[in-house]
Amino acid sequence: MDMDGGDPSDNHNSEEAAAIGAPSVKGGLNPEASRLFRVYRTISNMLTNRGYMVPKDLRVMTPSLFVTKFGEYPEREALTILVEKADDETNQLFIFFPTDEKVGVKPIKVFTDRMRAEAVTNA
Repeated sequence: MDMDGGDPSDNHNSEEAAAIGAPSVKGGLNPEASRLFRVYRTISNMLTNRGYMVPKDLRVMTPSLFVTKFGEYPEREALTILVEKADDETNQLFIFFPTDEKVGVKPIKVFTDRMRAEAVTNA
C-alpha cells in the first residue's frame, strides 16, 4: 500500500527520503576533506568579517575548487593561509593547520620559526 497517496509504482519519494536521511559528504569529498573544506571556508568568512584581505579564490571556494587546489586528500601544510588587514598591511596573520592531533612544542617551534622568517607576529 502506498502511504503518501501517490502512484504506487512511483517510489522516488521513498528514495528521496532515504537520500535525505543518509549521511552525505559535502560536494562528494571524503569525510576528512569535507571537514577541512568546511573549516577552511569558515575561517575565510571569519577573516573577511574581521577586516582581513582574503583573496577571492578563498572567499568563493567550492568543494570542487577545494579538490582542484588541494587534492582529494589535502596536506594540512598546504592549507596554511597568510592574510593582512585591509587598513594596515603590516598587520599580518597566519592560519596554520597542524597535522598532529595534540600540538606540542615541536610543531609550535616550526610555526614560530616560519612566522619569524616572514616577519609575521600573529597566528
